[in-house]
Amino acid sequence: MAESCDGVGSCPADGFELSGTPCGSGADTVCDNPDTCNGGGACQANYEPSTTECRASSGAACDPPENCTGTTSVCPPDVADASAAVGYSVRVTHDVQTDTTTIRWTETEPGPFNVYRGSRTSGVPWTYNQGCLAHGEPGPNTTETLTPAPGVTFFYLVSRQNPGCLESSLGQDSSGAERPNGSACPDLGGDGDGDLLLDQFDNCPLTFNPDQFDTDMDGRGDACDSNG
Repeated sequence: MAESCDGVGSCPADGFELSGTPCGSGADTVCDNPDTCNGGGACQANYEPSTTECRASSGAACDPPENCTGTTSVCPPDVADASAAVGYSVRVTHDVQTDTTTIRWTETEPGPFNVYRGSRTSGVPWTYNQGCLAHGEPGPNTTETLTPAPGVTFFYLVSRQNPGCLESSLGQDSSGAERPNGSACPDLGGDGDGDLLLDQFDNCPLTFNPDQFDTDMDGRGDACDSNG
């Protein structure tokens, strides 16, 4: 907003349009919404939520409809000859008393489902290193009792594989791109450095270190930890 002098020698503080005020461009695609001010001086992009269908099914078997991602204006690529991807319903809880992790998902369309587990180590670049945790689960949950090492976080992804159809994708990442699935079930995952430890459990997945020594207990093995 423009400011005017107050008549006594001062210019008022900078003011901004209210949040929700139209700005920028309107909706250009099915998944797009008109841009609006954020109340702090910036024009923000708005998108349809992940519950909005952007491409209908043709009605053929194994041709699911596509929904907007909620993070981009682009409708995901058309999926043909495959199962419908699992929606944004996956939730993870952990029972400290029993050391049991439960992975749940809420889907109206039946499975069976495949569940994948990957890991992220603090200070290490992100990568999709998941491998098969549970194959052919009827749903809507599965459990595990493996505990990540210090400095390591597990992540979980769920796919669908309807009878007669190929396995679905693992959904889209925050940029709207399809998540890769280099170790599709029943593959337990890769071993990039050949030390007989799967990447998602290896504290140096790109450095041969079968001993897994981690002196400072930060989740990164001594063989690849610059901090020792």
